[in-house]
Amino acid sequence: PPPQPQPEVTSAIPAPPLPQPPQQQPQPPLPQQPQPEVTSAIPAPRPTRKAVTARLTGAVQKLLPRRTQPEPRPHEATPTAQLPKPAEEKTAPPSTERVSITGPLQARRVRLSVDGEQALADLSFTASPGTVTAVVGLSEASTSALVDVLGGTIQPNVGTVDFDGHDVAADDVRTHVGLVPHHDLLHPQLTVEQALHYAAELRLPPSTSAERRREVVRSALDTVGLSPLRTARAGTLTVEQRKRASLAMELLTEPSLLVFDEPTVDLDAAAEHKMWETLRQLADEGRVVVVATSAPSNLDACDRVLVLTPTGIPVFAAAPSQIGTQLGSTDWAQILKRVRADP
Repeated sequence: PPPQPQPEVTSAIPAPPLPQPPQQQPQPPLPQQPQPEVTSAIPAPRPTRKAVTARLTGAVQKLLPRRTQPEPRPHEATPTAQLPKPAEEKTAPPSTERVSITGPLQARRVRLSVDGEQALADLSFTASPGTVTAVVGLSEASTSALVDVLGGTIQPNVGTVDFDGHDVAADDVRTHVGLVPHHDLLHPQLTVEQALHYAAELRLPPSTSAERRREVVRSALDTVGLSPLRTARAGTLTVEQRKRASLAMELLTEPSLLVFDEPTVDLDAAAEHKMWETLRQLADEGRVVVVATSAPSNLDACDRVLVLTPTGIPVFAAAPSQIGTQLGSTDWAQILKRVRADP
């Protein structure tokens, strides 16, 4: 028979263990990265100025050294008696009384040039209270310059103008001077009474009561004869009435000196005569009245007359009754014609 295969005999010796892979060491944890701060899209409110000031003040105070109260020295341990306060000097309040002016108006060697042209030259005269003085100027420049100088609105280049010994341009004297202009300044839509009330509020002292202002306005209207027209609008008045209204406006401050610029121009004979009567009445009440005119008429109503050449040089200064003796004629038209031709 064929041989039988023998079973494979294995050894009883155990197989060696297989090598183990090396164990991995644990990795240290990675440091956490700071997460970016997420801010709101709404901006933070700005600190107020008061808060900023308080912070700065507190910071400055921390930087400053603290001051400790020094201990009193031996001679200061006992408090001394309180010294008396020095007496306060009492100053008198400014006087509100008006300066009393009752003397004459005096011009001494007055010279004035306007735009390089001579308007007044060596003008000297005296006007006393209770008189009407007419100054006849043969040029508009001389007449206007005279009114401005006598009214205290401008100073002459040379010479002085005094009213009772006071400079006519001084602030405390200006309230005693009334300057009646050639062209009135009345608003045509106002009544005569309204215009005077507005002027009284501006010209009278602030302490003047409303009742006193009304009395002053009534008195001024009575003086110029316009009381019946007090409610009439200024635009409806005649030339003479408007001139009277301008005069009433100047009478509000009760001036001692009145200077008129062409008071009779553009008036008819009757109105002109009536105006001269008013001027005479104002002077008889104790005022100094000066009339500047380039068209003389009714000069016999004046106490004194001055005649100026076109360059402002006086050629006559006396009473009207002496004009014939000094100039050889009593005809004013002839006199003025000769002065213009041969100044």
